[in-house]
Amino acid sequence: MTNPVISAALVCFSLRLLPVIVSVLVKTMILLTLAFVLHWIMRNASPRLRHRLWMSAIVCCLLVLGLSLRGPLYKGAVLRTGGVPGARRGRRLLQ
Repeated sequence: MTNPVISAALVCFSLRLLPVIVSVLVKTMILLTLAFVLHWIMRNASPRLRHRLWMSAIVCCLLVLGLSLRGPLYKGAVLRTGGVPGARRGRRLLQ
């Protein structure tokens, strides 16, 4: 059996860490997709240049990880139910 205090602490820690992990994964995916597109554009370039591209992409991914753990987390704007002040509630869009 796990101690309930330890279990609650693990749940709290994981709930705080999950948005950071998702943020890092999305940013890393964007960086690697950009690197892949640039690699495809540079397919006739020298291997040395393409190697530098991939090494810089990997370094940037590590920087994203480090800065995301250290810096503030971006939280997108979320519209609440009720929406615009003064709008009628319960009104259907399609009648």
